[in-house]
Amino acid sequence: MNTMKVKTLHTTLGLLGLSTLLLCEPAVAQSSSTVQFKGMVNEVTCRIDTGDVDKTVNLPVISANALRVAGTTAGSTPFSIVVHCPVEALQARAYFENTDYTDPDTGNLKLQLKDGQPGADKVQLRLLRVDGTPIVVGNLLSMPFFPVEAGEAKLEYQAAYYAIGEASAGPVYATATYTIDML
Repeated sequence: MNTMKVKTLHTTLGLLGLSTLLLCEPAVAQSSSTVQFKGMVNEVTCRIDTGDVDKTVNLPVISANALRVAGTTAGSTPFSIVVHCPVEALQARAYFENTDYTDPDTGNLKLQLKDGQPGADKVQLRLLRVDGTPIVVGNLLSMPFFPVEAGEAKLEYQAAYYAIGEASAGPVYATATYTIDML
């Protein structure tokens, strides 16, 4: 009998709590505001130099021992992309886009299968600024602008192997998709 009263008491309190919640009204803001979006659609944008369209960057062959510890980079290799821009452009950059092959934790490029063969294990490809600062793929703020002079800009970067653990030997193949931004 005591058990029944306790259950009834809990049920009643639960319903009272629920009805109290239902009677409460949400707070209403006193004022409202807007967000305006501005942009520009140009007829002409920068054009990638013919020699840099679908470019291949060959990194050096390195030993897996060079990538034994997570966070280690090796085989840094410079590369550039030349673009031709309208005369009114002051700066240009490559925006390396976030894709299915971007590691959201590191911002690096994950390895892809090449001809159906798996690549080196625990290795990614890291993009870097010329000074060695990492570029986080998909993060616009990590990608530098370069000056446009006489309608041309040379966008300079580096690529390096990056260990996410103790690396094992194998081929490395990664692809970065990018678009050109200009100011």
